[in-house]
Amino acid sequence: MGNNPGKELDFVISVKTGDIFGQGTNNKIEILRMKGIHDDRWFMEVVKVKNRKTGIENVFPVNRWVPSGTRLRIKEFDACLPQFAKDPASREEELQKKRKEYTAAVRIPNWLPQLENVPEQERFTFEYLFDLGQLGVKTTVNSTLSSIMTKDQVVDQNSILQFYDEVFQMPKSVSFWKDDTAFGRQRLNHVNCTQIRLCTKIPDKFVVREESLESGLLEGVPLKDALESKRLYYIDYEILKGIKCAPGRQVCAPLALFFVNSKGQLKPVAIQLFQEPSETNPVFYPTDDFITWQLAKMWFNNADASFHQSSTHLAFTHLIMEAACVAVHRSLSPSHPVFRLLAPHFLYLIAINDAALSSLVNEGGWVNKAMSIGRDGMFDILSRHLAKWRLDVQGSLPADLKDRGVDDINALPGYYYRDDGLRIYYAIHEYVKDVLTGFYEPGPSDGDEQTDGPSQRLVNDSELQEFARCLSASVDDNGVGIPGVHGEGKFQNLAEVTDVCTSFIFIASAGHAAANFGQYDDYGYPPFYPGMLIGTPVSDKRPRNESDITAVMPPKEVIFDTLKITKVLSTRATEQLRSTISV
Repeated sequence: MGNNPGKELDFVISVKTGDIFGQGTNNKIEILRMKGIHDDRWFMEVVKVKNRKTGIENVFPVNRWVPSGTRLRIKEFDACLPQFAKDPASREEELQKKRKEYTAAVRIPNWLPQLENVPEQERFTFEYLFDLGQLGVKTTVNSTLSSIMTKDQVVDQNSILQFYDEVFQMPKSVSFWKDDTAFGRQRLNHVNCTQIRLCTKIPDKFVVREESLESGLLEGVPLKDALESKRLYYIDYEILKGIKCAPGRQVCAPLALFFVNSKGQLKPVAIQLFQEPSETNPVFYPTDDFITWQLAKMWFNNADASFHQSSTHLAFTHLIMEAACVAVHRSLSPSHPVFRLLAPHFLYLIAINDAALSSLVNEGGWVNKAMSIGRDGMFDILSRHLAKWRLDVQGSLPADLKDRGVDDINALPGYYYRDDGLRIYYAIHEYVKDVLTGFYEPGPSDGDEQTDGPSQRLVNDSELQEFARCLSASVDDNGVGIPGVHGEGKFQNLAEVTDVCTSFIFIASAGHAAANFGQYDDYGYPPFYPGMLIGTPVSDKRPRNESDITAVMPPKEVIFDTLKITKVLSTRATEQLRSTISV
């Protein structure tokens, strides 16, 4: 009958419902695929059975490959704990097959394991659904752009504007890239909005002059009072110190200080581009020469962009979720409620990660061509950050905000990533808790076939406990080694499971959206958020002019490649969160 991707087949069948008037429902089905000559690919997403008399529809999620000769027994909504499975042998057999398909391997030095090979089912969803042609994203050079590319290779602000047309719309940042308020807002609500921290003491290595700040940058507020009243915040990119960059390129390891002014706006008041103070590493202030100050901000943002693409985006949305995906598929049956909670959030993940590493982060890929850090620097950053990252701190939004001291909405207004993110986080948390409570802490009417108590039910869930072990165990112990997983290898209570699932869902949805979908508006105008700068960072305060900005701009080929890549990455091709949180 054919098996075209996305095809829906309707059948009229007669079944006994247990009710002579046809008012009953079906709560389980059996799917048998007879052995055939051809063992072709057959992926079944869902079976929906609708009673034509009552209009009641029963949903049987399958989400499995159905090879020739397969027999499946699926309950309505297909979710139950392993100790209550009606056919435990088939369930275990299916899980063992998945473990053979989802084998793990370390592909990036000093990083967590990933899938060794992309399973057929993961490749299927990516190839069919993530069609850039269907999304209307054109990545070929049209005649206008071809003309631009063959002209003078000098890149100034006017020549950059020639890139924008019906394909590459003008990024929003073009209109405000020089504005200090926009630079501060970028720390709170743009693609790298998770690095700002409360400043309670100026670090000794950050040689900010008190008199320079109090000359007007703090609106007459003494430095001591600004610190005590939570009006100073900072970012310290010590993690970038000594990072190996692509040949001939350089990335700073900067520090920046920000002040919340009387209007509630976060504005930069000082930037130091390297960690060790010296005569050639001064602190720059907004009161310095205007162009010199702009260059200091550009070099800071070049470092910020390097960290964003390496850690915030690639490492701790894409790759951390791949490690979680490996653990889920190797530990949990597709019929497990935790699998059903998490699996929708792995949509496209494996194939996209594989494509990114093989085409964007490969030796000749976009990262090596268009970013100062290059491939080796990117891998160095993500491995360094892994040593400091924990799922129960940086991977949990409320804990992360508290750890950075930015959870006070009155002290730091306008932090919409925090404000909106917390609403989403707690909505996910409530949903996950409600779903899991139904399985691990059922009411009296639900306990007919399940006689053990709530804590025992969770402790006795062999698949869930294997999931906990796999998440925390090292690669050598056949685990994925995610730091800071609640329970540290064994889930003891429902709260731990709820927190872990909530963190994974938030990272895969809201966290990834924050780090990804705004990329074109930031990276699309290089003076605002440059992935690459050429030359050397400013090292003195002498006055500059616009030609000094032109001198650090990357070549046109780099700008064009960045427009193409960030345009594609910013395209929303996945389902909304509300469409995927279902069991």
